[in-house]
Amino acid sequence: MKIKLLITLSILILISFSCDDNFNPFGDYKEKYILTCLLDGNSDFQVATLSKSYFTGTFNPYDNTMDPSLESAEIRIWLSDSVYLLRDSTIERQDSSRYKTSFKFYYTEQVRPTSGKTLEIDALLPTGKRLRSLTVTPNEISFSNQNPNVIPPVDQNYLTFIWQAQSTYTFCDIRILVTYYKNENGINIKYEKEIPIAYKSHGGADEPVYPPAARQTVVSYPMDVITKFLESISAGDDNKSNYYIEIKPKVEVLVMDEALSRYYSSTSQSLNDLSVRLDENDYTNIEGGFGIFGTFMTKRYSAISFIASYLQSFGYNVIYNE
Repeated sequence: MKIKLLITLSILILISFSCDDNFNPFGDYKEKYILTCLLDGNSDFQVATLSKSYFTGTFNPYDNTMDPSLESAEIRIWLSDSVYLLRDSTIERQDSSRYKTSFKFYYTEQVRPTSGKTLEIDALLPTGKRLRSLTVTPNEISFSNQNPNVIPPVDQNYLTFIWQAQSTYTFCDIRILVTYYKNENGINIKYEKEIPIAYKSHGGADEPVYPPAARQTVVSYPMDVITKFLESISAGDDNKSNYYIEIKPKVEVLVMDEALSRYYSSTSQSLNDLSVRLDENDYTNIEGGFGIFGTFMTKRYSAISFIASYLQSFGYNVIYNE
């Protein structure tokens, strides 16, 4: 009897707490600032964004329709002995379903990072709040002299690329792009598509799978996948002569610095369609806030071409590009 009484009393206490007007399921809201700047080592044009966290009062973040991005801040980048002040600007939003105002950003056209350089960013908000970060650009990579120079490679069923990265914590992302033109109503329209590393069946259709960014420095493309990719360019079109393929594909390896590599590693763990992550990492290298400041560079391997007869076997025309 005493046990039943204690259980009943415990339930009543829990109910009384659940009805307490002071109970807050969201906790104490603290405004945070987010600085994001990814510097492209192959360009002089660099962009940074600055925003703040927001509280909707609900569990749905999409209930917020007020743009959280910030303007009128002073953002500077230090490279070697030079300092560059980023200008603030706006651009019309392509998707205005949530935010109706223009997209705010900061930019410079004077910064081009080179390998092995230390970079620093400093953002001073109108409130006096300051965000800082520092990163080191990735070192150059070099391609192996064992890499193929023709597609298909001679007496091999795989197209394999090898390169060397000097850092032990550098993520690389390779892609092979094929440029082609299709004659549409007398006009040659240009297209560019990436070659997948595999195909997987999903819903009765084959979906392309592309190489993920990783620390590995070798990637192999099965030749049957490359053949299937080239066939897909003109799938359903019997007039193959309307297609013109550039004989030299673009083989590019994107190299991330350590900061960007760690960010990618913390957010790219694969999940299946039924998985829900409860331990999502909030990776940041921004002092005083959140976000990411990092650099990346792209190296092209240009010593490769399709064999003309291989492209012609699909019925395509060949463009001998340099």
